Amino acid sequence: MDPEEDKKFLTIRLENGKAVRGEIPHDYYGDVEEMYEKYNRDYIEEEAPKYYE
Repeated sequence: MDPEEDKKFLTIRLENGKAVRGEIPHDYYGDVEEMYEKYNRDYIEEEAPKYYE
């Protein structure tokens, strides 16, 4: 099992023409299901039911 300090995403972005490395924790976005439902309510209500008929 990975040590706690290794449980992170490594990010790379371009800043002023140079690659800059960063880190964010795996849980930076919170609860995946909760956030998906919060930001995809229209899809859940309109489109998803078609797949469960």
